[in-house]
Amino acid sequence: MNNPSTIARLSRDEILASLMTLGEDPTAARVDALHARIDAAALPAGERADVVRAAVDAACMKLNAPLAGSGKVRLYDLAASADQAFEDYDFGNGVEVTDTSGWEYSGEGFERTRKVYLEAEREDDGPAPRSTLTFTVRLNSDGSLAEAYAIDSRGQIWGSMPDRKMPENEAEDSLDYTVTVELSITADSPEQAAEFALDDLRDRSIGPINFDVENLGSKKVVTVSTGEVLLPWERDDIQFPRLLAEIMATQDKLDMAALAASMDLSIEEVNSLFDRADRAWEAAKEANAPTHAPSSPSPSM
Repeated sequence: MNNPSTIARLSRDEILASLMTLGEDPTAARVDALHARIDAAALPAGERADVVRAAVDAACMKLNAPLAGSGKVRLYDLAASADQAFEDYDFGNGVEVTDTSGWEYSGEGFERTRKVYLEAEREDDGPAPRSTLTFTVRLNSDGSLAEAYAIDSRGQIWGSMPDRKMPENEAEDSLDYTVTVELSITADSPEQAAEFALDDLRDRSIGPINFDVENLGSKKVVTVSTGEVLLPWERDDIQFPRLLAEIMATQDKLDMAALAASMDLSIEEVNSLFDRADRAWEAAKEANAPTHAPSSPSPSM
């Protein structure tokens, strides 16, 4: 009785069938990775299906295990990265990929190539122009893409790798946003709470404040912290009313008519502005706000 011979050649279809028998739903990258790992000539004699399944199972165990202490990525990760780069690559307008070969590589697989067969749009009633390109992917040590390009036999580069391929379900950013902020307020009523919240947002002595900003186009939400705490001397809402109040209190010969004419206001309207400034300044003083620059001596009140 003759013993079954050793396996000289192992097809991807056999690996696919073995993976399905082992309960996997494999991708083409998975099959390619295992095909590159299994040395058919080194497989033992026996029933072919059993030998192939055992070899695939052993290769899967090695492939799925991390490379402890090496800092390297698994071969399957590299295959997936190469497949993603090919999927993202833009071969150009009016060009259709009709077929590809499997990936070819040596060593650990950080550089991979495959043949790509293209058809361009017809220019007349004749057959569509066809081209065969070599598509090359170079990967970094962590499995990320370093570069990808397609080149023909004349050395001409076809297409390019887009800077970013947007997923089909991801919308672009728009110029419209919604901005929300959460404030903790103690108040006697909703109306008072709203007033206090508005006062806090206007208060330049409080900051920074976190805002949740949503882009209405892409629906992306980011938290933005903005607003710096200003010293009272740096706050225009304190120092400008102070200036006007002190001018009114000290300048007996202020030409109100000329000031009103320059502002295109009546004298009564100008006086009302000074009154408002005086009330704002008194409120600032009641809040114990310092009234001088940090480097200056405190003026007498």
